[in-house]
Amino acid sequence: MYTYQPDGGHTEEMIRYDAGGAASERRVERFDAGGKRVEWEEFNRDGTRAAQQVFDPVLGRARVLAGRMRWTEEVDAHGNWTRRGYRVVPDDGGTPRPLWEQVREITYW
Repeated sequence: MYTYQPDGGHTEEMIRYDAGGAASERRVERFDAGGKRVEWEEFNRDGTRAAQQVFDPVLGRARVLAGRMRWTEEVDAHGNWTRRGYRVVPDDGGTPRPLWEQVREITYW
């Protein structure tokens, strides 16, 4: 299902069904006006938000995060990204925590 937002963005909701026809999982993705995915959530069969299991290279193991995943991106004057990454927005509405970040420096000649 697609829902279009007044700011030009849209939301996509995908539901996966099991062999018996019951909804087994649900994923909601939000896109900005340019079509970039900026946030997503996954839900369990019972409607509760599913925790995200991600590999943490610093810890060298997987960790579980609860909250919405948000994509962030900064671009330079030429429109090329210089910083991008994922942040986890906690369920309790606290400060988003960085999960993964990539930074690059571009030299123009």
